Amino acid sequence: MSAVSGVAIGIPHAKIQSKVTQVRHPVCDRHYWRTWIASGLSQRSLVTLGLGVIAVCLLLQATLQIASLGSADGHAAFEGLGWSSVLGLAYGLLFWFLYFWAKRNTPVKIAGASREGLLIRITNDGYAQRFSELNRHNIGSSLAWLKTEKNRVAEQGDLARQAGMQRSANPYRAPNTAHAHEVLAGYWDRGFDVAEKRGRTPVKV
Repeated sequence: MSAVSGVAIGIPHAKIQSKVTQVRHPVCDRHYWRTWIASGLSQRSLVTLGLGVIAVCLLLQATLQIASLGSADGHAAFEGLGWSSVLGLAYGLLFWFLYFWAKRNTPVKIAGASREGLLIRITNDGYAQRFSELNRHNIGSSLAWLKTEKNRVAEQGDLARQAGMQRSANPYRAPNTAHAHEVLAGYWDRGFDVAEKRGRTPVKV
């Protein structure tokens, strides 16, 4: 599923938004809160990106100030650094520590995406093995259902052509269809084409 995250930028009715792809997965009670926090911190969004950029800038600023103090002793260096730089340094270190901790403790990660689907990485071997077994079974059942559904829809197109209906009456692609399904619409058209071709082919006696 997709969720929208964003942050207001001060202008009325204006936001910086990004779509975050999420994968829902079951987690036991023992690991629920750790997983929930880690998954939230490690997600790719404009908010996380902005906080990361701020952390990098503060770390660079603190590093440059420390380098400019030269060979001063520790107490003098701390006083010369200033509380703002110390807090910035602490924030930067804390942000990146939590970020890498979250990456390590997120059990299901999105490794890549394409038009065919998502590539996910599961950190627990036992969980991954069980997921693979269940997923393979579910995909097999889904493919069998889809094959049956495509044949049924193609037969609908064939019968529609025999009944004298027009191609534009395709129920899976019609403008008034609530949820257009292009794949099934294509199979309806194929059945329509088969019936049309059969009607033009002379019958040998």
